Amino acid sequence: MTKTARTLLRGALVALAVAAVYAPAIRGGWIWDDAPEVTDNAMLRDASGLARIWFNPQSPDYFPLKSTVQWIQWQLWGSDPVGYHLTSAVLHAAAALLLWRILERLGVGLAWFGALAFAVHPVAVESVAWVSEMKNPLSLLLVLLALDRWIASEDAQGRGDDSRGLRWASLGLFAAAMLCKTTVAMLPVFLLLLSWWRRGKIDRANIARAAPFFAVSLVLGAVTVWFQQTRAIAGMDLLQGGPLERLAGAGRAIAFYLDKAAWPRSLMPIYPRWDLSEVGWADLLPWAGPVLAVAWLWARRAGWGRHGLLGLGWFLLNLVPVLGIAPMAYVRISRVADHFAYLSLAGAAGLAAAGLGRLDWGGRWLRAGIAAACLAALAWAARSYVPVFHDEEGLWNYTLGRNPDSWTAHNDLGRALLMRGKRAEALPHFRWAIAINPDDAEAHFNLGIALEQMGRNPDAASEYSEALRIKPSITAARASLGGVLVRQGKLAEGIALLEVTVRANPGDRGARDNLASARNNLGVQLAGQGRYTEAIAQYEAALRLKPANPEADYNLGNALAQCGRLDEALAHLDASLKARPDSVETLLSLAGALAESGRTSEALERYGQLLRIAPRSAEAHNNLGVLLARGGRIGEARAHFEEAVRLKPGYTEARENLARARAIEGQSR
Repeated sequence: MTKTARTLLRGALVALAVAAVYAPAIRGGWIWDDAPEVTDNAMLRDASGLARIWFNPQSPDYFPLKSTVQWIQWQLWGSDPVGYHLTSAVLHAAAALLLWRILERLGVGLAWFGALAFAVHPVAVESVAWVSEMKNPLSLLLVLLALDRWIASEDAQGRGDDSRGLRWASLGLFAAAMLCKTTVAMLPVFLLLLSWWRRGKIDRANIARAAPFFAVSLVLGAVTVWFQQTRAIAGMDLLQGGPLERLAGAGRAIAFYLDKAAWPRSLMPIYPRWDLSEVGWADLLPWAGPVLAVAWLWARRAGWGRHGLLGLGWFLLNLVPVLGIAPMAYVRISRVADHFAYLSLAGAAGLAAAGLGRLDWGGRWLRAGIAAACLAALAWAARSYVPVFHDEEGLWNYTLGRNPDSWTAHNDLGRALLMRGKRAEALPHFRWAIAINPDDAEAHFNLGIALEQMGRNPDAASEYSEALRIKPSITAARASLGGVLVRQGKLAEGIALLEVTVRANPGDRGARDNLASARNNLGVQLAGQGRYTEAIAQYEAALRLKPANPEADYNLGNALAQCGRLDEALAHLDASLKARPDSVETLLSLAGALAESGRTSEALERYGQLLRIAPRSAEAHNNLGVLLARGGRIGEARAHFEEAVRLKPGYTEARENLARARAIEGQSR
């Protein structure tokens, strides 16, 4: 077999391994924060959203290239998750293949094994099977492309060729990776480490060539910090503790990630959050492991220790942004997560390949057997873990089975159950989330939704109020509280809250609809007091908020008719009837307004339509009788008055009209 054929076969095996492991993910649904990222993300809908992604983003992070890829995906397959899952799997396979290429260029023995180990490693599952984490394989692919072009530029420079184009390409790819996810920010440091690995030193020329990479890293990193501070974590207590607690947590996280890379067991979507509230200097002991490992490899840097430092350097450097030393929203949930280790995992795979390749005992077939057994174990574990990310209920039930104190899992499981109408099952999960973390504003809000759906409006209002106390920026809670207050008859308070919500977010359809309903209800109250001019103003405000509003059109039509503005009244009553063609009340009002306007034939037509729909409407018979009597058709009028009285014996007006009709008939005889 030729070298090219062997390379193609190995590449196909990597792709097939990814396909075999992630096949169950392709039919997976939306989970966790896929809704705000994709399905509820208005910026993905049209061309104007694409512009906002880059120049006016509303997201908690500035990752516009990642969002642009999502925008393209939405144009291709909309809300069907299959295409998104396929994209993530393809990106992961491409990153594994590129890792193989780079490891070979660096002279790593068994480079293909390293790529395959990365492709099927269970720690990667969270980043590939969860749609929102597509940014991990995308950013890794771009940063590996940047590294590949950098290596090519270094090789070209060694041959005396012009390497500027390759370096610019590398810089552009690095910037693209940063615009997908800024956890790749440590690449410039790794480039200096790579220069040391290749030449044994870092000189001014190396630093000068890496300087633009540092500039991109610092600028875009600062943008991410600004977005995190002002949006993602604004006003939020992250429970990170002071410098000593953060340092202790970082050391423990490094040990955790090394352990999961070497032996990926007991994986879970949310790990228990370590309590570091009472740390001492002894809690810094986990740092001894990586420090001693680096020192041991440094002492052997003249030989294989240099290679170990390169691989371990990639692993450790790419963990720096996610160790919880800097403020990070996720730290409130847990101090570690599998998707944080995705970039570093490539370094661990490279280390494993290099280590296995240097084994000089047991013969080739024994080493091949060890490699095959390791790969099979990894692939089996990954394939078994992938179905956990299939749907919300499965994800959170799995998590709670291993981490019962996760308030996020309780809250999100409750939300998933609530969306399926299982309110009684959802309720205890929201209460558990609040019991574990009383300051979980989202759990209070979701509990309020469940209570409101169960008709427990006072309790719902209390939960919405608590959510707003904890996190005033939850506009949905303000809108919901306003709606509940309106339904409780507290119109002034409800309208005030809803107006604040609509001003802050004019596109919040739920808040606008609730405010429209409140304005309409206030109009009904005013009309009931005879204050028709004020009522008209409220109905008109309701229609501005929600133009397709047949109830407000109906009420406004009646109020205008009371004020003698019959032409306007007819327009609104007609609009209401078009939306509700079988509405008895609207037909009754419309026919009456037509009669008052002198449009007798049209009024008669509407009364006929009304009686076909509701032949037992005493009011329709009475009003039609009045109209017929005005036209001198006393006999027909009397028949309708008699039917009105028969249908509604206590109908005084109909009885009086019947008496008059009979009297007129008697006089005519």
